[in-house]
Amino acid sequence: ANGDSDDEDRQTGLYGALAADDYLKLFEPCWEPGQPVPYSFLANAFETMAGTSGRIDLTRQLACVLYHVLNRTPVDLLPTIYLVINRLAPAHEGLEIGVGDALLLQALADATGRSLIKLREDYHRTGDLGDVAVHSRTTQRTMFAVPRLTIRNVYNELLAIARASGKAMQEEKRRRIQKLLVAAKNNEAKFIARALQGRLRIRLAEKTVILALAAAFVQNAAASRGTHPDAARVERAAHLLRTSSNECPSWNMITEALLELQDIDERLLERCHLTPGLPVMPMLAKPSRSIAEVLTRFEGMRFTCEYKYDGERAQIHGLADGSIRIYSRNAEDHTRKYPDVMEQILQAVGSSSDQPSFILDSEVVAFDRDAQRILPFQYIQQRARKHVSLDDLKTNVL
Repeated sequence: ANGDSDDEDRQTGLYGALAADDYLKLFEPCWEPGQPVPYSFLANAFETMAGTSGRIDLTRQLACVLYHVLNRTPVDLLPTIYLVINRLAPAHEGLEIGVGDALLLQALADATGRSLIKLREDYHRTGDLGDVAVHSRTTQRTMFAVPRLTIRNVYNELLAIARASGKAMQEEKRRRIQKLLVAAKNNEAKFIARALQGRLRIRLAEKTVILALAAAFVQNAAASRGTHPDAARVERAAHLLRTSSNECPSWNMITEALLELQDIDERLLERCHLTPGLPVMPMLAKPSRSIAEVLTRFEGMRFTCEYKYDGERAQIHGLADGSIRIYSRNAEDHTRKYPDVMEQILQAVGSSSDQPSFILDSEVVAFDRDAQRILPFQYIQQRARKHVSLDDLKTNVL
């Protein structure tokens, strides 16, 4: 799949477009080097991206944003990436903002002084809380001037909202959202509201982020050497970064390594690679229309086929301390869902800390031990997600 992607990007001239440095003038930095990056810089870029349809243009715009952040305030690169992909942490941490429309509308009413009825009417008419937020002019007065928002504090506030817990959780979330919206200027409110809803509406796939980040580092490294990058260098960097992110899907680890290396080369793969305890996204099949298409695609090549099990993907990680973790295809922790699978694995490999670590890509299927047959997927769905006890199991798995 990576090869097909590289071929497509090469044919469209994307690597050449990212090697040219003319796109670095698309957005002018509006802060001094070393200072926190204003959130307005990102919001203005989002506004432009929302109106951009071409993939090459969109990638160049994002590369410009990431280059200026990297070049001027590298410490803000990680929160910038997370705000761009509209996530707060690696997928396996399961960190969600957890804000419903009702809470967001209440916080917007508190921040702007508008009535909930009017806000609901606007939302029903536009279908976009971001547009409602940006067009709701605040009538609230503050005793002191509110400091301008930065990428760093917007990310930290979103993180705090996601981590809020306890009896007063909803009130804390509402208060923090109101604080953000009161401080927001112009179109900042639009993208804060959209981020809280989980829909930025800028059509950015993670593949585009990888390409743009690779281009930003290539440009930054070339500038420090007083040279100019070429398309081959951008393509190589994109391939290495894509490989690393596939094996080590943690922007925390990847960004830390990149900032230390100050370039993208083979050293990145030495730092960020397959690691037990860090679930990787599974390689998915590419659909084919017929058996003939498969045979044509693999003509002259040796290949094998395997049975398609009607179960649930389970990525089983054996850690160096002897413990076991089980993750779903979406990197959710399903360890407590499958105590019977854990028991089978521990029987096979043992639980001693001197056992080697490992990662098993597998499929868990419901199994009728008396009839010795695999059961339909629905039997797996009937199992609880957490706190499953071996004594309460009604469906065996294999």
